[in-house]
Amino acid sequence: MDKYMLFWLPMPVLGVFNGAFREMVLRKRLGELPAHQVSTLTLILLILLYSLAIKDNLQLENSSDAVVCGFTWVAMTLFFEFGFGYWFAKKTFRDLLNDYNLMLGRMWLLVPVFLSILPTLLRKW
Repeated sequence: MDKYMLFWLPMPVLGVFNGAFREMVLRKRLGELPAHQVSTLTLILLILLYSLAIKDNLQLENSSDAVVCGFTWVAMTLFFEFGFGYWFAKKTFRDLLNDYNLMLGRMWLLVPVFLSILPTLLRKW
């Protein structure tokens, strides 16, 4: 599991850069909601590209390894997102949870869902 944590560490960096791009470029050009939606998809793409680059080093030898890796990545992502969002970005938990509300057009739920299945996909590829 420690190795999965180590390989997760660049993901929040990708997320922070992706969020900065959203705020500085996309939001001005697209508006808030479309910028959020595009940003969700670009982060998924960035994580996919990064994961393809490291997949051999993950050593996902069986389905259990893939499940543990996915669970680890999701748990760490949620911990980071809510911790960073609350303590540093000064968002309320309600605001943070709103990004997961598909009924409002918010798509952030796709990120942890993608992270949960990504190791299994990597293992099969």
